[in-house]
Amino acid sequence: MDWILVGAIGEVGGAIGVIVTPIQLAGQLKQNTNALRSASYVHWNTQVAEYGHYQGQHARELAVMRKADSLTHPMKEVDAAALAVATDPAQVVQILDCAIAGRLS
Repeated sequence: MDWILVGAIGEVGGAIGVIVTPIQLAGQLKQNTNALRSASYVHWNTQVAEYGHYQGQHARELAVMRKADSLTHPMKEVDAAALAVATDPAQVVQILDCAIAGRLS
């Protein structure tokens, strides 16, 4: 075996490394992104639960307004702490009318 063959084998190995490295980095980036998303969701969910728990113990909000079908599960503690939950401004007006008239408890 001569040195030219050894050099050629080394260059082939280097070329394979150049091709494999970006593929491996892309996989690690995807895995890291998924882990970060999961951690963010857990943090958000924990914060909402703590807020709902605090509201349930200390004070009650009159109304909570949010989009229909958005964040239904994470917001259940906040919704439970409120006296009413609205999905549009017209419902908020109705809730305020009931509260002023004394029909909301």
